[in-house]
Amino acid sequence: MVLRQKSATSLGHLGLHHCIMSAFVEEAARCVASVVQSRNVDSMAPLRRESSVLRISKADYDLIRWEAERSYPQECCGIILGTMLGGQRLATMMVPCRNERIDAAYHRYSIPPEQVIAALKLARSRAESIVGFYHSHPDCPPRYSTTDLTEAHWFGCSYVITSVERGHAAATDSYVLVGAEERKKFQAEEIEIVANPQPLGIAL
Repeated sequence: MVLRQKSATSLGHLGLHHCIMSAFVEEAARCVASVVQSRNVDSMAPLRRESSVLRISKADYDLIRWEAERSYPQECCGIILGTMLGGQRLATMMVPCRNERIDAAYHRYSIPPEQVIAALKLARSRAESIVGFYHSHPDCPPRYSTTDLTEAHWFGCSYVITSVERGHAAATDSYVLVGAEERKKFQAEEIEIVANPQPLGIAL
């Protein structure tokens, strides 16, 4: 995902950039602390690989796929709010976002910085965090691209991809971003569809 930064010709732009970077650093620190605590090991010890799982309600899962179909032949994109513990993420709300890549929206996506900040504020008001992102691949498999990996920076978060074939949602896969910036990678994770005891969580 790209957080597109326009030329910082004003203090407003600089302030927005500083806010995003501060939020990113804070979220990264929180993710690392959660992982270390969940394993109950020394922070300098090597971490064992745990199976990663994204738990999501059927309603939210269907919403992601509907968004993918609605946006076809362009890519849809959005933010997933929820809670995180170790290798498990529980999705509680989907935040559909605008794809700013009007120059190549059929195979790229970019979420506006102000929508990321709004999602962070919304998550904090719910005592939650950003646990993932989703986007679609029109007429392509739900396999992450080189660009997807290059533009991903939220470690410990899920990246959900839905393939759309001729306007119809096909397969949906998810990957968690692991490693460090200079040696990051996507690790396939299980999507577990759970019951939805609460009303559909969607932020428009």
